[in-house]
Amino acid sequence: MDVDEAKGPFSPFEKILLEEVVNTADSLIILTDPRGRIRFFNRKAQELTGFQPEEVLGKSWIERFVPPPHQSKIQRMLKALQDGKTISRNEKYPILTKEGKEIFIAWDRSLVKGQRGDINLVLSVGHDLTSSRAIEEERSQHQTILDSIADGVITVDPGLKIISMNRAAERITGYTKEEGCGQYCRDILRCNGCTSSCLLSESMGTGKELVDLDGTILNKQNREIPVRLSTTVWQNQQGRSLGGILVLRDLRPLTELKKELFGKYSFQDIISKNKVFLELFQILPNIARSDATVLITGESGTGKELVAKALHELSARKDGPFIKVNCGALPETLLESELFGYKRGAFTDAKQDKPGRFRLAEGGTLFLDEIGDISLGIQSKLLRVLETKEYEPLGGTRTERANVRIVSATNKDLWSRVQSGEFREDLYYRLNLFPIELPPLRERLEDIPLLIEHFVERFNHLKGKAISGLTRPALEILMNYHYPGNVRELQNIIEHAFILCKGRQISPDCLPAYVRKNAPPKRETGERKTLDELERDLILETLRKHNGNLVETAREMGMHRTTLWRKMKKLNILWKRPSG
Repeated sequence: MDVDEAKGPFSPFEKILLEEVVNTADSLIILTDPRGRIRFFNRKAQELTGFQPEEVLGKSWIERFVPPPHQSKIQRMLKALQDGKTISRNEKYPILTKEGKEIFIAWDRSLVKGQRGDINLVLSVGHDLTSSRAIEEERSQHQTILDSIADGVITVDPGLKIISMNRAAERITGYTKEEGCGQYCRDILRCNGCTSSCLLSESMGTGKELVDLDGTILNKQNREIPVRLSTTVWQNQQGRSLGGILVLRDLRPLTELKKELFGKYSFQDIISKNKVFLELFQILPNIARSDATVLITGESGTGKELVAKALHELSARKDGPFIKVNCGALPETLLESELFGYKRGAFTDAKQDKPGRFRLAEGGTLFLDEIGDISLGIQSKLLRVLETKEYEPLGGTRTERANVRIVSATNKDLWSRVQSGEFREDLYYRLNLFPIELPPLRERLEDIPLLIEHFVERFNHLKGKAISGLTRPALEILMNYHYPGNVRELQNIIEHAFILCKGRQISPDCLPAYVRKNAPPKRETGERKTLDELERDLILETLRKHNGNLVETAREMGMHRTTLWRKMKKLNILWKRPSG
């Protein structure tokens, strides 16, 4: 170590040994005189800077190695050492290599004094920060990327304690990362799924990801936040679990949009975005404001009673009773007494007066469901009420007034019954002042996802479950099903699925077997038929089954013959009934 001023009690061997130790050290070791001129430059300093000792010895450390923005700082430090400060720790600044590249070094400095106490040398030991700085920069870049993501990202250790939170997670939960890190995930999120099972624990236990599960959390202000959750297992390169990652999507904007959409596509208790129903939503308030009779036609399960209730709720009679009579479920004699009531002694078991449905509906609305099934005798008495607003109870001698609005419904072709003499034409025209025809569900396929979401939400509430929805294969099955029972059948299918569903989404095996059986087979090409193609195939198949008979085809498909003909025209089905 070529330092004449640093003579000490070292033998030549000890000097060689000391120099070897200094040169094999993994730190930069620099000796400078009080004026900053380099006196010693070890091997690590040579490797990092690219300079050989002969190129730097005797040169100014500040001028040769310190970038201009940092030179004044180093000069102040040297002066502080000269003024009596004996040591300087962990000062970070870059130095320049021979190629002009900056490398960051953390410096520890101390004084090497001579025997008389005067300052002879400054010893600087430097630690290369390049690798740790790169790691820090990489961590900072990762955090910047995470903070730019709209979804909340939370990482936890194997004990489910939070390690990190990005900015979106702070916003959704209301907790800062300083507040959240080190806490159990369940204590910060208070997710509605945590009471029965922890999603992260489940994911880490099985090694499987959980994707897009709807739930709610409580934020710091104890407000319920709707979120969509996804989890994954965090592993090292050897496959050992390091913890888990939870991704939270804030569903508040989506929830508001859903409310807006449901508001747009719902009317009273009716949900639809079908063109026919949207037009009905526009005119229904006007119809409701009058006392005119309304005839609602449509297949069973299409929502006729819902429309009748909407008419009542929108009318001036909304504070009065809404009374329903299923005319098809009662024989003629019993139906007459149910409608008009009876007086004591009218027949053997008439021990006391009993008011009929007309009396019970006084001031309100009487809904006559399945009106097409009533006998001609009842038809004539009903016609009298419509014409005169009067009726007589069975066994009564005094006429009673009826302040009742009549809304009727049928799933039969009432006009064909008029033509066959089974239904009075004059009563038909009285009932049919405002006709409303409801299309079957297979003609409003766009409503199926909307109705499914409505029923899932409803049964979650009724059954205390947290099912997020249907898997794509299950939804495809329901989109391709023909629904002879219409909306009522779809509701029953979802309720059936809720009973069997053990997971968080309804899969095909939760659906009734008859629904899966009627689903179209998968196409091996991976192509998917359009709804029009599927409907065209179904019509052609049914036509072949019935040898081209339109009446029989329409009956099996649950639609009127004119509806079938209209669909055939729309789908360009040119069909001639085979001869013979």
